[in-house]
Amino acid sequence: MSGHLKTASLVGVICVSLGALLLSAKGIVAKLMYDQGADATIVAGVRSVLAIFGFWAWALWRAGAAPMLAVRPAHLWAALGMGFACYYVGAYVDFYALTLIDASLERVILFSYPILIVSYEIARTRKLPSPTVGWSLLLTYVGVLLAVGAFDGNLLKGNLAGAALVLISTVGVAAFYLVNGKVAPVMGALQFTTWAMTAAGLGFGAHLLAFGDFTLLAELNGEFWWLMALMVVGVTVLPLVLMGQGVARIGATRGGMISTLGPAATVILAYLFLDEIMHPLQLVGSAMIVLGVWVLERRRSEDTSAT
Repeated sequence: MSGHLKTASLVGVICVSLGALLLSAKGIVAKLMYDQGADATIVAGVRSVLAIFGFWAWALWRAGAAPMLAVRPAHLWAALGMGFACYYVGAYVDFYALTLIDASLERVILFSYPILIVSYEIARTRKLPSPTVGWSLLLTYVGVLLAVGAFDGNLLKGNLAGAALVLISTVGVAAFYLVNGKVAPVMGALQFTTWAMTAAGLGFGAHLLAFGDFTLLAELNGEFWWLMALMVVGVTVLPLVLMGQGVARIGATRGGMISTLGPAATVILAYLFLDEIMHPLQLVGSAMIVLGVWVLERRRSEDTSAT
């Protein structure tokens, strides 16, 4: 490998690693804002509306206005529809779930979305998975059961509602990536993501106007707004930009493998900043989810190398 390729690869690994670490902090920052008195509507709504400006600033700097506007109507509607369904409806469900369960549990469940994508493809093609993929599915699904406390009545009772909401959000993330994989290659990844996040932000804006408590919003202190700035820039726009840049350099399969460090980072951050401690069975389940996704991504990497 030439020096230029080595440098590009290293930069890609650093970008994906930082992006995964920053994304892993979303639940932590949201919980800290809830501690300031905010609710899920305010946190998710303000975050998504402000994030529109960040995504468009990046898009205009990278591509300019003409490519962002010169998109086919069918592609535009696909991006807007997926953004609204998955990153407005799905994201709100996820933020509300964070009021019910720990941030560490939310992250590990949400991280299982690649397994849902594979499950969908198996159902669509009606073909049995390879032994490796089958083991990754088994590891992940059993891991989710352990993580939510399926074998501990008290844990299950406390986590069931929140975990169910996160699973709904996870289905949305999987659907977004499935459509993105088909539309983005012809529309442009930057265009698809930017328009999708615009639709999500507009959906949240309407939600905020209809259901937001603006009296409460006006009473929130400076610490909340510093946390909101961190939420918008540090754990929403910047990590997605970093992930996109990193994947462009090292590929989606390798990037997916590196991103498996995210849930572990969330567990550590939740312990440090929120005093969250997972039950031993939940830790085992979380490890199984990460291992299952890692096995799947490794298989994808091997398949890509073989072709």
